[in-house]
Amino acid sequence: MQMDEPGNLTFKELTAADIPAIENFCAKCAELGYENNSSLASMKFSTAVFFGAFDNDDIISLAGVHKLPEVNDRAWRCLFRGAQLPGYTPTWSMDIFKSGIHFSQLLYRQIKLIQELEPNAEFYISTNVKSDTGAKSSRLNDIMMPRIEKMGIWNLHLADFILYTVPQNLWKINVPMYMEARERWLAGGNCKD
Repeated sequence: MQMDEPGNLTFKELTAADIPAIENFCAKCAELGYENNSSLASMKFSTAVFFGAFDNDDIISLAGVHKLPEVNDRAWRCLFRGAQLPGYTPTWSMDIFKSGIHFSQLLYRQIKLIQELEPNAEFYISTNVKSDTGAKSSRLNDIMMPRIEKMGIWNLHLADFILYTVPQNLWKINVPMYMEARERWLAGGNCKD
């Protein structure tokens, strides 16, 4: 897959050739206490297709996409094991496209890749329902996801869905609405696709 260059970052599908950069990213995540991203094993790297954001040769953000047979045979879980290093959030905002690389760049690439493979695919994002550790997924669940749901970009599909022994909410992405909102954001000169 060709790399794009919005701003100073590049984005691409990760391959075995990227393992040294991924391991370096994992080491930084371990230092930060990001347990789900502290190693290739904890990321479950072999179970998903991952996309990454690079600052020069360093991965600063990544997230995976994988089949979700627990829902149905067309379901795909996006932004799996998503993590981003501090200092790379474009801006603090309730606008998902301004506040994070995952929603503006990686989710888009995940959807496009899977649609090429499976045109009738359905896409979902899971968020932790409760977290004693203050995980961003829990804050995402409580604040951002319900707000964006009102815009029609996704809807709560299953509440308290158990996945990997963790209670999560499962949000179904309205792909046409997401793409339309992203196009408006791009048209505002926020970055080039």
